[in-house]
Amino acid sequence: MSKRKWDQTGDSNEDPPSKVSKTEDGKSASEAAAAAAAIAAKIAAQFSASGTASTTAPTQTVPKASGAAIVTDDKRKDPHDSEFTCDIEINDVRNRYMLTKGATQQEIYAETSASVTTKGVWYPDKSKATEKDPPLYLHVSATTQEILDKAVKRVNELIAADLGPLVEDRRKEFNKASAGRT
Repeated sequence: MSKRKWDQTGDSNEDPPSKVSKTEDGKSASEAAAAAAAIAAKIAAQFSASGTASTTAPTQTVPKASGAAIVTDDKRKDPHDSEFTCDIEINDVRNRYMLTKGATQQEIYAETSASVTTKGVWYPDKSKATEKDPPLYLHVSATTQEILDKAVKRVNELIAADLGPLVEDRRKEFNKASAGRT
């Protein structure tokens, strides 16, 4: 039975291999790491310089929906976004439950070809929102301004739609009716 070299025990006379401190070009490991860091910084600078010019969304004028704030100058630009984007804040909108459902967002996509994504966090008190965790909003992304306008119009229609009394409203009515009986 033949033994492999890693199965064989080494002679006690041999020194164990030490850490290699030189690379093939004669540079030390720290110099090579510094050179690699410099190259990485240069590449990152090139990407950030070209990224700021090509990923800024044009300023858009979109009619304001009732109860919804529309943010057009998006500082949270996603690199996978289309050229035209719009954020519609829905944190305090009554129909936010319907607007955040995947089926509703797919319906908007089927009608308009614009991508709709729910982002942010719902806050009962919007003043507690931070820049890191903004209030709940819909992020609409489209390839053309016309598609974006069509999608924003559809979202505004859904915001304005009357859904009837919500659970919260029914509780208030029930409490009023209960208080009137006594």
